[in-house]
Amino acid sequence: DVSGVPFALRGKRPMTIGADPHNRISIQGLGVLPRHAELRPMGNPKRPRVIIRSLDPANPVAVNGLEV
Repeated sequence: DVSGVPFALRGKRPMTIGADPHNRISIQGLGVLPRHAELRPMGNPKRPRVIIRSLDPANPVAVNGLEV
């Protein structure tokens, strides 16, 4: 979710997350870079998956407090 609101991930194109408002998912917060991470949809409609990766190796991505 983004600011407590669920965000549906649709389509097959990668999308960026970060503080810059030009990202598909724009979030603000301490430690959030302008272009922080990329979400890459994988799998198929019956078994969807999303891969997340950092766009800056010096600033890893954490999900629920764990680096990914």
